Amino acid sequence: MAARYSAVDAVLLIVLAARIHKTDAAVRTVARNIVKQLPVADRPGVRKIMTSRYPLRVAELLLDCWALVHGEEPPQPPDKGATP
Repeated sequence: MAARYSAVDAVLLIVLAARIHKTDAAVRTVARNIVKQLPVADRPGVRKIMTSRYPLRVAELLLDCWALVHGEEPPQPPDKGATP
């Protein structure tokens, strides 16, 4: 069976789950759902996120690293008390 997702797709899905749901359970669930649809070489990284004690924090670090590599300021979540 051919891989359905690439490593970039996996990172994007995991980061989106982290930003939208903001829970460890959501990040673990997404990682669990996509791990078998990745190329074999990319699976260990996603498994490490799945089994991490704090997968939400790992996803946030992935996003920060991506921003730094691309010369951007890491995105900051909006203040919970701020009104639009």
